[in-house]
Amino acid sequence: MYTNKKQSATLIASQVTIIYEIDIELIQKHSVITPEIIGQFHECMAKIMASRIIAQNKRMKVFDKF
Repeated sequence: MYTNKKQSATLIASQVTIIYEIDIELIQKHSVITPEIIGQFHECMAKIMASRIIAQNKRMKVFDKF
């Protein structure tokens, strides 16, 4: 979404699930209409990405010991 490149995903749900597709046009539209919600969305995405980076750094440190 942030890179504007075509992406795909395969989802397997264990129960009835609602999936939303969020594209850059939707983000741009709502950044004008509801900027506070989009701000919260970006903050949430930043936290998710930061936690993934931290986890990856921890995995890489394991390999530094070899």
